[in-house]
Amino acid sequence: AFACADAIHAMGPHTVVITSLPNNGGGHAQGSNGESAGYVCLYGSTTMPQDDGLPQRFCIRSPIREGYYTGTGDLFAALLCGHTLQMGYGR
Repeated sequence: AFACADAIHAMGPHTVVITSLPNNGGGHAQGSNGESAGYVCLYGSTTMPQDDGLPQRFCIRSPIREGYYTGTGDLFAALLCGHTLQMGYGR
């Protein structure tokens, strides 16, 4: 995922977020029925200096929850966009 983020950075954007990538490496969560649940990952990367003066990358891994949750991607995009504008990163 970070190789993809690097390719996108090379096209110009200083901040890249990649969401909902399945990740079964590094272990599995136990579902309530005892079956292996797997994980979904969100990757973030920025070339903008952070508080320590360095670029930052991160991965957030969460167990997959079975079901269909309407609007979660739209909500995430709205919150990310709002925060980006509020912090002045879009300038």
